[in-house]
Amino acid sequence: MSGHLDLGSVGPVDRMNDLVHDGLEPNHSQRALVLRPCPACGAPCPFDALDVVHRGTDIGWATTADIEALQTHVLRWLPLVTGEFDGRRHVASPLDDHCQPSVASVMCPTCTANCLAVVSYGEFQPARWWVVVEGLVPAQS
Repeated sequence: MSGHLDLGSVGPVDRMNDLVHDGLEPNHSQRALVLRPCPACGAPCPFDALDVVHRGTDIGWATTADIEALQTHVLRWLPLVTGEFDGRRHVASPLDDHCQPSVASVMCPTCTANCLAVVSYGEFQPARWWVVVEGLVPAQS
């Protein structure tokens, strides 16, 4: 699969947990453009969900204190699923616990606020990968 996959017009801009890819593992040439409301001003803020997966920080497992702090920040804003194993917190998408979230910085084009795009990615079934847009949250202060 390659090319441009423009999902910016799918559903209202305030939806969370949107499935934007269901199939074989996405490659780096795909795009999944989505709009979510800026947490600072409410204006539509565009970002590429697949770019968040590829360049973002995986926050699925709290392997460091920094990741745990980032998990805690995101959990203040989004209803992700949490669990624990071997003393480490695990965070996953509410759509499927095999989809672990990644976060990446995006800037609102309207108010220039720094935000964190949260997108989960994982193998839902054998050879069936999901990319789920969880939402936008304010950047950590």
